[in-house]
Amino acid sequence: MRINDNHLDRLFRAASRAYRAESEELSFATEARLMAAWRRSETPSNGWECVTLLRHGLICACILMVASVTLGLLHGNPQPETEWQYANTLTHLTLNR
Repeated sequence: MRINDNHLDRLFRAASRAYRAESEELSFATEARLMAAWRRSETPSNGWECVTLLRHGLICACILMVASVTLGLLHGNPQPETEWQYANTLTHLTLNR
């Protein structure tokens, strides 16, 4: 742990000796122009972005569900007694935890 503290101390000493360029403040006119441009660039949000995102997620979920049901029906086991056994086993495992 002492080695890490030594490295940290060296880093802080080097940072304290680093050159700091003096920056001058912008004029009032430049600041006003920048702020006006920034305000013009803002687009008002009406809150529909979230609804659009949820709608797209719902569409993707529906497509995925239809694809999985279709594949299950096409490649599934055609014997109904086996399907009932599977459902009963899942129910039994779920309720007896």
